[in-house]
Amino acid sequence: MNRLDHDVCMAAAQAITEMVAPLLREEEIREFFNLAFGTLEAMLIKRDELLKRERQRLGRPSDN
Repeated sequence: MNRLDHDVCMAAAQAITEMVAPLLREEEIREFFNLAFGTLEAMLIKRDELLKRERQRLGRPSDN
């Protein structure tokens, strides 16, 4: 994960947290932010894995 991915995760986690913050107690807000950030980070890591696999698959010569 690069710096851009990290910054995007931070911004998205902040936006999501702000949407649900009124429903949370003060001590739950930081915990929710960390959960949201971790989920977004895992999503981008999985995306990178799938892209790498797809590029390898498409880069192989055809059996035809």
